[in-house]
Amino acid sequence: MVMLAGLVPVFLLLVLGVVARRAGLLDEPSASGLNRIVVYIALPALFIAKVGTSPLESALSPRLMVVTVGVAALATLFWETMSAWSNTVSARADDTSEPSKLAIGSSLDQ
Repeated sequence: MVMLAGLVPVFLLLVLGVVARRAGLLDEPSASGLNRIVVYIALPALFIAKVGTSPLESALSPRLMVVTVGVAALATLFWETMSAWSNTVSARADDTSEPSKLAIGSSLDQ
């Protein structure tokens, strides 16, 4: 539970960043620079601090392991499904032997 509590500030900061960007408080170069700082410095430091100070029993709990493996399996399944779907759609769009049925606004009497 300690490890999960460490994620709450991360998600709150993510939401704050999205709101600031959409409100126009950050321009593109500023947002890009801040993203690099967060990805390469802040998140690894937070991860090391939270994992290093959490009790080992909480990290090795069976429930957390099942959830971690389940989420990883679902993410892999989703990735593979979207990848296969994307390949199917692009193959249909690249087919030049017949008029594209995916084109928006194409006339039916070609």
